[in-house]
Amino acid sequence: MGIDMDRLAEAIVEVYFDNCSLVEHLSLAYGFDAVFVWQPVLWCGEKPLTVEEQDIWNGTAEGLYSVGSDMALRDLMSASYGIYESGLPDSAKYLSLHSVFDSVEEQVYTDFTGAHITPAANRMIAGKLLDILVGHGYINGEQIDTIEIEE
Repeated sequence: MGIDMDRLAEAIVEVYFDNCSLVEHLSLAYGFDAVFVWQPVLWCGEKPLTVEEQDIWNGTAEGLYSVGSDMALRDLMSASYGIYESGLPDSAKYLSLHSVFDSVEEQVYTDFTGAHITPAANRMIAGKLLDILVGHGYINGEQIDTIEIEE
């Protein structure tokens, strides 16, 4: 007796969208805008991997639990991302940044989880989110001051 991976991935995304619906209702009641973002992970996207990231991918990176060595979990993440992206409402409120690092050659993933990233990678994500939020009118771009971030 095994777990139906596709059904589990569908259930994960269904629960996620249910939670988003709850947050949207709260946003209407309390007067804020909500934006829902799926972060990049090593298992989704086409990023060229560094040697360190290949170790994470292969499950040979140091850590308490190596996601890379758990093929079922990697497959579940990949399936969930695919279902999420295929079911996205036609709204700028729902974003997937799975491909944000596809052209980045330097290391961005830092540990065995395949999700934690470097400060430089966080700045890339912040810049991408800022561009999207300004582009869709969630933030007035003219009011943004340039912020210096120390390395």
